[in-house]
Amino acid sequence: MNRLLEKTPYLVPHPQSQSYWFRRRIPKNLQIPLQQTEVKVSLKTYELQEAVRRCRVVASQVDDIFNKVRQRLGVPDHDPICVREALKHVQDGFEDPEAFSQPLEKWMIPSLLKRYSEASLAGYELQRSALMPAPLTSAERADPVKRAAQEKAEDEAYAELQQQTSEFQEYLSQLEKAKVLGRVSVIEDAAQAGLYGEKINPDLSDPAVVEQYKFQLLLKEIEAVKELIAVNSGADIKAPDCQTPLVDETDTWESYLEQWQKRHKPRQKSYDATVRTLNEWRALHGNLFISQITVAHVKEWKRHLEEKNLNIQTVKKKLALLRAPISSVMLHGISKLEVNPFSKVPVIMTKNEARQAADARQPFENEHLGVLFKTPVFTRGERPAKGGYEAAFWIPLIGLFTGARLEEIGQLSVEDVITQKNRLWLRFTEVGETQQVKSEASNRRVPVHKELLKMGFEAYVNRMRNEGHERLFPHLRLNKYNQFTATFSTWFNEYFDKHVTDDSRFNFHSFRHKMKDMGIDCSVQEAALDNLMGHALAGMTNRYGRKVLGRRKLSDEVLLRAIDQIKLDDVDLSHLYVVPEPS
Repeated sequence: MNRLLEKTPYLVPHPQSQSYWFRRRIPKNLQIPLQQTEVKVSLKTYELQEAVRRCRVVASQVDDIFNKVRQRLGVPDHDPICVREALKHVQDGFEDPEAFSQPLEKWMIPSLLKRYSEASLAGYELQRSALMPAPLTSAERADPVKRAAQEKAEDEAYAELQQQTSEFQEYLSQLEKAKVLGRVSVIEDAAQAGLYGEKINPDLSDPAVVEQYKFQLLLKEIEAVKELIAVNSGADIKAPDCQTPLVDETDTWESYLEQWQKRHKPRQKSYDATVRTLNEWRALHGNLFISQITVAHVKEWKRHLEEKNLNIQTVKKKLALLRAPISSVMLHGISKLEVNPFSKVPVIMTKNEARQAADARQPFENEHLGVLFKTPVFTRGERPAKGGYEAAFWIPLIGLFTGARLEEIGQLSVEDVITQKNRLWLRFTEVGETQQVKSEASNRRVPVHKELLKMGFEAYVNRMRNEGHERLFPHLRLNKYNQFTATFSTWFNEYFDKHVTDDSRFNFHSFRHKMKDMGIDCSVQEAALDNLMGHALAGMTNRYGRKVLGRRKLSDEVLLRAIDQIKLDDVDLSHLYVVPEPS
């Protein structure tokens, strides 16, 4: 045990309590800025093995303090460094069971080696600067006595450097021999000190990884000693002003998410879903850096999801959520990756899975609509608060006769109802501050179907306008994802389950599928139907003809003719009419 004490620099037992302390003399050129001559810190332990570990941690921190002070020498008006305060968090960490709970992992080794090399060079620069005499001023150089004393001090310093060089060369010979023989014991103390200095506990680490680190450190030590010999021979090799961080902050998921949010601007709901999925990923793979992620990791993640019996669409979505931020950062050329590993793991559906996915959402059958529009909201005037009062009546009907998406309807303003060609039109757009559409093709105008006019839609719009409402459905409230219809969607699903069917294949989006079927059944021109529903036109259809913002624009007459072609056969809605049908 005494040998261990002798081999550990700066470790001393307290003469009275026999607890262990760290004591280190401060180099002369740093004593004035630090306002003390010695660093003395209690290691708060009576156990020698633990004292050795803690001593190495403090030594690493003290080196950092000395380097910071050395960099500030000659810089006016900098904040003073208090050694006691700077080391207080280290002492507090001695009593924190989590402070040294980090095991050594393979990915850490390159950064640890680089930091070790930088610290070695910086520490030696500090020693050399303390050894060399301070330069004389012009007035002092004119004094022969002072100049002679200076030259003597320089000669003594040079002799000391030559002695150090001789010692370095002898040490280098030992290291080279150890390299050939594979003996890492020669670097054992430096390896332990380096790990503890980084608050990494080798006792909690995989022994094979620790041995790998030691051998790599041996090679790095050979490079470092060669550098020190070169410095003593006059080579201009400087330690970096800032030490390489152990963690590359630009290679973390947090950095990629931040860049994705800044550059791609995903919707908050998508961002939150990605964060939730990332937490699931980390539960399996831990906190891997982006550059560490391999295709094998992604394949294991996919298997993990499939073993949880998630449907194929959910598995595909989760992989896509994690693929998106990496693709965004790579697109802007600020990623270390050359290939996105999530793009290399396809989710392939069997024919049966593809059929199930296609069946996941179905259009409403006429029987469903016949039952729905005879329920209390449409026959007894019920206007539930959760359904947004009047929105509970009008939104399903607008969905049926426009095929619009739920949020497109819920965010409509009164000003989005316009008159053109002697007909009322709905304008689906993202002009308003709280409005958004799914794609460029979703920006559109749709004539109001005559069935809605018979039900008094124009009178409802005028009432909202006369009452001073800006929005068509003022009782729908915006949620944190900038959506008006989240609560309405929940209400509609519950209402439909209760009064019509609880078959999960049917929800509000089934109105959109129904509109598509009605248009096809009524022989509506495909391009016109896609314009009405906000679908991007496919193939040659979109290549020719008049365009607005790069999208084929159909005339108002074509859209009016198309909407008037669409009929809902075999479903009686006459009980909803407030305007008599023309005879």
